[in-house]
Amino acid sequence: MRRMATGPAVLWLGATLLLAGCGAPPPQVPVKHAERVSSALTGIAEACGEAYQQEAPGSKRAPAATIEAAATMRARELAQVFTDDPEGIYQAQTLRQVTAQAIAYLNECGLHRAAAELDRRTR
Repeated sequence: MRRMATGPAVLWLGATLLLAGCGAPPPQVPVKHAERVSSALTGIAEACGEAYQQEAPGSKRAPAATIEAAATMRARELAQVFTDDPEGIYQAQTLRQVTAQAIAYLNECGLHRAAAELDRRTR
């Protein structure tokens, strides 16, 4: 009579099977698109940081137009990836969700033109 496996082997097998189903659900964006999304979001965050710093007393101020232009460039970059696959998954969120959050963030930090550009390009 054959003995059934028990103990650590069963736990390991169960954990392996469970973890095999983990990760972002398909369709994940391709790596080249994920890199562009990451770059765009980083640029948007940097522009928002610059915009917030302008509000600080005594800060050296970059021209607002320069900050807005940088944010708009990154918004366009994000929009280009979005148009390829709005339902593609990037870090467990659809590009539609990522884009909506980016629009909200741009508006919160006062970069309204960049937010409007991203909104217009992703409708």
